[in-house]
Amino acid sequence: MPGLIGKKIGMTRIFNDEGVQVPVTVIEAGPCPVVSVRSQEQDGYQAVQLPYRDSAMSMLFVLPAINRFGAFEADFTPEFVDGVIGDLTFRLVRLHVPKFEFESAFSLAQALDQMGM
Repeated sequence: MPGLIGKKIGMTRIFNDEGVQVPVTVIEAGPCPVVSVRSQEQDGYQAVQLPYRDSAMSMLFVLPAINRFGAFEADFTPEFVDGVIGDLTFRLVRLHVPKFEFESAFSLAQALDQMGM
């Protein structure tokens, strides 16, 4: 099972779109090669693309500027993501990512049906 070895370096908080504080664990992992990065000062958001162990796939993190989540979410289209990925540049950075979980549920029935399966 692929994974990431990291060290808990502390706790912090983030604010959701409603301004509610959410406690998060901060994990330091590395050294990890960072494929590319965008800056909040220049672009209005931060983005980093991190390769998985085999580098055939990567994870893209995109974080909007403070108090800009609503507007950012409205503009978050596949074309926007393609533009972010296309404009990323290689840099080495020190990256701290809060521990998080992501769950999603969806049906593949319609997509598989369209493919004749």
